[in-house]
Amino acid sequence: VVEANEQGHLFKGVHEADIAKHLLDTQDAEVEVSGISLSGPIKDVGEHAVSISSGDQEVTFTLLLKAK
Repeated sequence: VVEANEQGHLFKGVHEADIAKHLLDTQDAEVEVSGISLSGPIKDVGEHAVSISSGDQEVTFTLLLKAK
């Protein structure tokens, strides 16, 4: 859940470090920030594809951002 205006634009972009912290806090999953791949900071609510790689393994998942 993130803070956004009525148009769904975030007040602060979501970066790789934010995703790593969220995964650690909610899933107890420690992920290297350098292994998270985004096309750029996420600036809107909705669904966003996120890829995480470690060594020769890679996983892609959908991150859902909802406004507070």
